[in-house]
Amino acid sequence: MKAFNPRNPAFHLDPYAYLQPYRDQDPIHWSDTINMWLLTRYDDVKMMFQDKRFGRGPEFHRLVTRPGEPLLPVERMRHNFFLFRDPPDHTRLRGLVSRAFTPRLVENLSERIQAITDHLLDRVQERGEIEIISMLAYPLAVAVIADMLGIPLKDQELLGQYAADAASFVEVKPTEEDITRANQLVATMTDYFLELFAEKRKNPQNDLISQLIALEAEGDHLSEEELLGTCGLLLFAGHETTANMIGNGILTLLQHPTQMKQLNDDPSLLTSTVTELLRYSTSVQALFRIALEDVQMGDHTILAGQKTMGAVIAANRDPRRFADPDQLDIHRQSNQPLSFGHGIHYCLGAPLAMLEMQIAIATMMRRLPNLTLQTEQPDWRPSLTIRGLQRLPLSFEVQRVYA
Repeated sequence: MKAFNPRNPAFHLDPYAYLQPYRDQDPIHWSDTINMWLLTRYDDVKMMFQDKRFGRGPEFHRLVTRPGEPLLPVERMRHNFFLFRDPPDHTRLRGLVSRAFTPRLVENLSERIQAITDHLLDRVQERGEIEIISMLAYPLAVAVIADMLGIPLKDQELLGQYAADAASFVEVKPTEEDITRANQLVATMTDYFLELFAEKRKNPQNDLISQLIALEAEGDHLSEEELLGTCGLLLFAGHETTANMIGNGILTLLQHPTQMKQLNDDPSLLTSTVTELLRYSTSVQALFRIALEDVQMGDHTILAGQKTMGAVIAANRDPRRFADPDQLDIHRQSNQPLSFGHGIHYCLGAPLAMLEMQIAIATMMRRLPNLTLQTEQPDWRPSLTIRGLQRLPLSFEVQRVYA
């Protein structure tokens, strides 16, 4: 088979169809184009996530191969993403963040998420049209994670733009222009957060940054660089992936009107619907590891130091794991997609992302009747790691209330 090429337009247009031959015929595929192994079957990708022979490795955070040379600013920030660290560093950093990022904190955000969603829809209620990505998905995701972190309202739009520009942080082969922009972004974000940290130390509030800073009073705490990396990661992950999941989910439901009507008739299906949307149209296309030692997989040996790409988008459509995987089924049982990863790196913010999706979808269906797509061809962003829309214009019926 031809080497997997993420720059092929066919991949961005329909990654499911593009990856199917690899999953069927060459599920453990070496690609010279990206110099890494491509895994496309559910069991293989899940194994990669949980097997200790796969990890991040000391060079994982590098965007450009320059052994022995100093890290670029963006690489230093990536190095302090606990998502990109192996145990024991990952265990320590995630454990500290988990103490502040509690299930109760997420649960208590429900009313706030609903209020933000209603506020955003109030702006378009009388228009009869909405562009979902810029008018709902992104501003909602930004406001929620910024509120959690304790970023002042006046700075949230600016920080949202930072997060949107940070997509190059996780691309496999960013261009020189991407890296230059990312380095400039890191410098700006660093200045902003250091000033905010100083303010939180003087006047702590009931927010995530204040709680992380409070850990300084105990024996083990986040260093300044680790605190910067953690805030950068939470801002990006809590904004970018969630916003795209909301956009993808709404598009998918509109493309399946029978399923959408079933949800509208039975709101108790909301949780299973969101889980199925995460499987069917995840915004996380791929996650990556490095072999920490030689690993035998099928007839192939993945050598220590070689990178592996777990194609989540293909694994979630694996017929060996899911019946009729290319069919959207909001009633699907025992549904365990790999959209949030698996194992020790399972996404810490998964409950928050699902809550935001549930509230956004339910509120739109309730407040914007007769939603209709206003585009024949969805405008997908060109990315290897993130599956998301540039725009999603919709129309709806305006509800007139007469006295």
